[in-house]
Amino acid sequence: RAIDKEGGIRTKPMKVLLASMSRTGTFSMYTAFQKLGLTPYHMAEAVKMASQDLPIACEALDARDSERPFGREEFDKWIGDFDAVCDVPMNLLVKELLGAYPEAKVVLTTRDPEKWRRSIENTVGVISKWRIWPYLALISPECAAWCAMLHKMDTVMDGWSTEALARHNAGVRAVVPKERLLEFRLGQDGWKELCDFIDFPKPEDEFPHVNDGKMFVAVHVLLINIW
Repeated sequence: RAIDKEGGIRTKPMKVLLASMSRTGTFSMYTAFQKLGLTPYHMAEAVKMASQDLPIACEALDARDSERPFGREEFDKWIGDFDAVCDVPMNLLVKELLGAYPEAKVVLTTRDPEKWRRSIENTVGVISKWRIWPYLALISPECAAWCAMLHKMDTVMDGWSTEALARHNAGVRAVVPKERLLEFRLGQDGWKELCDFIDFPKPEDEFPHVNDGKMFVAVHVLLINIW
């Protein structure tokens, strides 16, 4: 396994698991975690080392419900320098992360399903239809890894349907004890709810609301140019 080649160790305790599906305010929460002094692992971090991290992500997803799922040893090797996680692929590994880090708090942001679906169509739906991907995968290991990850996400989320979103949220509620779960309502909750839950001081500035839809596509254009 690719993960067995990693030599990382945990350098800081895992504190927060953001279990939310992509396009439900995960980048805003990623930004909020950073403002609180946390070091969150997000897909934005994964793509910096795409040829290394994305194959591991695919391994972790394939290992779900297998005889050898990822546990603390694997996650510490992979994300040992991070004390929070958010967005894909970590939001698809909630049960495994919960088993690895029972001391961590879990946050689930929620959004209107139809608005979520439209957001998906304007972001993930756009880049997944690019005809250039198969050709890039042949010449760039980073693009090949990203193509595999996109396919894996699409499969796990049944084409990103609203039914899959509902199942995901229900699955999170089923495995996370109520006292360890905060359901964060986009547009209603803010620093108070988050900081009270994870026991952090409340910042003076406003809670970040990052509309990253256009940036999502623009970043992929930039990544292709780099890769």
